[in-house]
Amino acid sequence: MPPALAGSAVPPTTYGVSAGGADHIQAVMRRLLVSGRGIAPQRISAFLSHKDLPHIILHFLADRPLPEVHDSLLTVGSTERWGYGQITQQGDYLFIDNNTGAVLAGRGIDDPQAIFELFQHDLNVFAARYQRQ
Repeated sequence: MPPALAGSAVPPTTYGVSAGGADHIQAVMRRLLVSGRGIAPQRISAFLSHKDLPHIILHFLADRPLPEVHDSLLTVGSTERWGYGQITQQGDYLFIDNNTGAVLAGRGIDDPQAIFELFQHDLNVFAARYQRQ
């Protein structure tokens, strides 16, 4: 666990782009436009991730169901300031600086240790799957 996570309090305010916060949420929340013959105009407001893209494509090309909506998503910040965090479907968030473990911004999520453990679990699963022996 990064040292700053131990007993860290989540700042109750929203930060600007450089520190994450609401502007970071707007940066990672993007619309997807799908266009083509036979695709009826529609607006889907499901809380989905880039990991769902293959299933979204199958939905439109092969009439498969859309993926299940997520309650929350883990996200990674820019290489400029490597941070990670979680965004919920309700718009709550928590972003953590990877180098220091400091909470960069948060609203509605108050357990940085839980976010750290979730993110570390995903990294471990990825490494186990793709790491060369």
